[in-house]
Amino acid sequence: PVYVKGPVVKHVKGVMATFGTIKRGNKLQLTVNGLPAYIYEGDTAGIVKCDNVDGWHAFRPSAG
Repeated sequence: PVYVKGPVVKHVKGVMATFGTIKRGNKLQLTVNGLPAYIYEGDTAGIVKCDNVDGWHAFRPSAG
């Protein structure tokens, strides 16, 4: 899961998605268009192996 600390911005300029959070235990998990976001442990810096695998899609966060 992608955990966040506190509220997230719902809309980011140039990104056609809505971000939010859901409660997961005592943590907040990031959501994208209402779906929980996850990190794929098989990916490394600069190499994305999980994009469009079994319906999963990768997105790259930025430091805005």
